Amino acid sequence: MEQLGGVLANPEPWQKDGEIYQPVLLWVQKQDIAAETALPQGIFAQSSKISTDLIRNIASWMLVPGVDSSYVEKLLGAPQFMETCANLQMENGQPMQLGKTWRYERLDGHFLVTFSKEGKLERTSWIIPGAGGSRSIFTGVEYRYSYHFINSPLPETLQLNPMWRQQGDLDFAYLLAATPDILLIKGDDGGFSGMHQSSNLYAVTPSDGKKLWQVEAGFGILQAEAADSGDMVTVLTNYSPEAKRYEIRLRQIRLSDGKILWEMKSEDQGNNVEMGLAQNSVIMLEAPSTEEKNHAAQLSVFNNTTGKLIWKQEVAAEAHVLNEGGQDPYVLVQDHEALKGYDPSSGQMKWTVKLQGQRPDYVSYDAYYPAGPRVNPFEPPASRRWMLLGDRWMLLDLRTGDSLAEYPLTANERIKMINERYLLVQRKKETTANTGVSRSEEHYESALYDVERGQELWALAGRASKGTIAGDILYLLDDGIPTAVRLEDGKAVWQMNHTATETDNMSYFAGGGYIVLSHYLLIPYGRDLLVIDRQSGEMLGRIQNMLMGYAELRELESRNGTINISGDELYVGTANGAIVQFSIREIEQRLAELFDNQG
Repeated sequence: MEQLGGVLANPEPWQKDGEIYQPVLLWVQKQDIAAETALPQGIFAQSSKISTDLIRNIASWMLVPGVDSSYVEKLLGAPQFMETCANLQMENGQPMQLGKTWRYERLDGHFLVTFSKEGKLERTSWIIPGAGGSRSIFTGVEYRYSYHFINSPLPETLQLNPMWRQQGDLDFAYLLAATPDILLIKGDDGGFSGMHQSSNLYAVTPSDGKKLWQVEAGFGILQAEAADSGDMVTVLTNYSPEAKRYEIRLRQIRLSDGKILWEMKSEDQGNNVEMGLAQNSVIMLEAPSTEEKNHAAQLSVFNNTTGKLIWKQEVAAEAHVLNEGGQDPYVLVQDHEALKGYDPSSGQMKWTVKLQGQRPDYVSYDAYYPAGPRVNPFEPPASRRWMLLGDRWMLLDLRTGDSLAEYPLTANERIKMINERYLLVQRKKETTANTGVSRSEEHYESALYDVERGQELWALAGRASKGTIAGDILYLLDDGIPTAVRLEDGKAVWQMNHTATETDNMSYFAGGGYIVLSHYLLIPYGRDLLVIDRQSGEMLGRIQNMLMGYAELRELESRNGTINISGDELYVGTANGAIVQFSIREIEQRLAELFDNQG
């Protein structure tokens, strides 16, 4: 072997059609080697002249799981940024394992090297700008090596310091509800189809992020609603991870210290349960199991302070509770025939809205369609609310049951709510190219509907979603691409630079939605919390140490709880289990310093 030398040979092309071709190590006679150059230290240092392609080849051979961080630093150089990594735990249901990710950035590629808390290499990941659709290619055991091809410019990391960061113990953190003194956070492992093992609810203080108490729900139901009084939260679970058995528990918990004020328990495993709040009352609906659909459901209403039963009655087996908070004036129950409003103090039916037509099938089978407006956890629910009743969206006055506006759905239409007045209407376009064989043949358009005028104002190509209005500009995602249009006529103002093909739909890249600042937009997008210039649409960068992500089948939690604003406070839930508070004022000051945006 002393007469042999190793030569790395890089395949060309090195990636194609979703496959990665790793470099090979060839052994050749030393006499056939014309020249040798010693590998310098710090090959990814800012002063290094070594190409990114060559670094990728070297790293694929020399960075293997288990090597120490000191070796990596000697080879690559000091990282530009160090961040908290994603969960390293690969065994389902086991505690989170967090380490550190070292981040190296160049214009033509970002390299992420992740270590365990003991400083041993666990994973590497390349992020590379690519043409066409965005995709991720994972290779090796347990995703040790991954390649992410994105169809936007690589975001430069921006250093913005948070006010505080509270680390949870599950993969995802969502802001569920808020009072002036307490934030309620839902933790979730992000699993589904038998892989979901844990969720929890915990309270933190907005002043410093201190955790006050926590409730475990295991893999069962977890519903929680804060009382409008601001001092209690009602929690419904149907599984006890401590006892390892199904157990329906309805609890009223004091927000300040987690003390249980009252609770009810049942070991009935057959019933499906859900809850809600109305004025001074707690609602619980126990529906029969699938095998007992000929039985009625039980609707019970309790005093929210004492837990005493106020009234109880049978309702249709398919009924659901549609209440959204303790300020709702009535108990709202919908079945296949009508939406009914019951007086919470007596059980008397106050009004009925008959359903017209059939509810669209996709509302039931498409778990990615959340329907309804985006809910701000810092704002109480309004007494006027859009609801999908039968085949139409209706804006109801919940105090009277009167319909204030309606939008009848036609085939292949989906509504994305912007606010009470404006609706985004997505519809599939029938074309001669659409054979029904492939989704890549599908074409969509989206229209802006003005409820006050009772008409569509304009339409654009693609699936528009996550609409936010600021002044005369509507910010949205067009097939998942950040876009700004004029509200009055839909004329494009800008679209973020990208290489996506026409048929790509990246709507699920964006959890939550836009936060509009004076000169900038913030939006969770893919793995990053992006900063976009409001005037030009230029992507300015990603905020450091904010790992974002989209958990399957958590569309409501993602949309409502990922990113929110209250006064000067910005709250972001991450995909490695943290809830983070920033100061809006400090963010804008820092961005102005970085990008010379004055005024």
